[in-house]
Amino acid sequence: MATPYDTSVSDAESAIGGSDLPQGVKDAILNVLNDIPPGELVNFVDNWQPGDNIPDGVDVLFVKGDATQVAIPDGVPVVIFETEQNVQVTLEGTVPTVVQLGAGDDTLIVDPSSESDHTIHGGAGNDSIVAAAGDDTIYFGDGSDTVDGGAGFDLGVIETSFDTAGISWEGNQLSITNLAGETSVISNVEYVQFDDGAIIAAETADLGVVARMYETLLDRYGDFEGVKFWFDVYESGDASLHDIAQAFLDSEEFSSAHGSDTNAEFVDNLYEQLFGREPDAAGAAYWTNLLDEGTADRADIAVAFAQSAEGEQSTERTIHVLDDDDHLA
Repeated sequence: MATPYDTSVSDAESAIGGSDLPQGVKDAILNVLNDIPPGELVNFVDNWQPGDNIPDGVDVLFVKGDATQVAIPDGVPVVIFETEQNVQVTLEGTVPTVVQLGAGDDTLIVDPSSESDHTIHGGAGNDSIVAAAGDDTIYFGDGSDTVDGGAGFDLGVIETSFDTAGISWEGNQLSITNLAGETSVISNVEYVQFDDGAIIAAETADLGVVARMYETLLDRYGDFEGVKFWFDVYESGDASLHDIAQAFLDSEEFSSAHGSDTNAEFVDNLYEQLFGREPDAAGAAYWTNLLDEGTADRADIAVAFAQSAEGEQSTERTIHVLDDDDHLA
């Protein structure tokens, strides 16, 4: 039988903070708790099973028992499965929901009409997760998982090393194999974060150029929030590729590292940062002369490098441009 109880926000925060949940899931739950008005208690329901009543205003729901099909009650912001069996879960999702799946080979399907931003952790087992139209965050647990992020700009977080992972693409499906031999298959997730790197799925060649600006000018892979921001800016029509390159050039990060570079030094850095090689004399002279003569500015040159075939090849492991018939849903 479901057991409701209340506790203070501070005690709830301490309990969540001390749990073994992934840090990102903890942060998402703590954000829910932070929205509770001062003086109000956190409403928990423990030992819930399908068919049990749920009091109004529940904040955190613990699902237990041996049910194999569970429809998450609408309006509950945090749902934690403490189950061992395989469970098929459906989420109506009219409000943003944090879902921690259990230890079995679970399936979670979000209602296709949902536009809420959900945070989902697969837990243990070989899980299948189908999200919807929100900007979702999906954490991969142990096992070989299958994830479809749906529409929206989604973040996948996988706790393995980028350098040692086996990575392959077939159409818009990304397969990642870790050292334990577990393979997760991912589609419609725009940004996959590893322990030490990231993979960005760009729907068009121009978005691939936007993503490549980070390596071209900042000598690093793009962070999730930054890539999402610049993708949104470009797709909205508020900025051209040249405008975005200029914004990178005007940034404090670029200025502090290369703000005083000569034109020749600027060109040399593009070769080293994007292509990973020393510049050839003829190529360096060509690009430097364009700058010296005023035929092109630095943003023009940065865009040209990011659009080049060599630029695509040098970032093919980290930035994948989908083919026309492999577009994101």
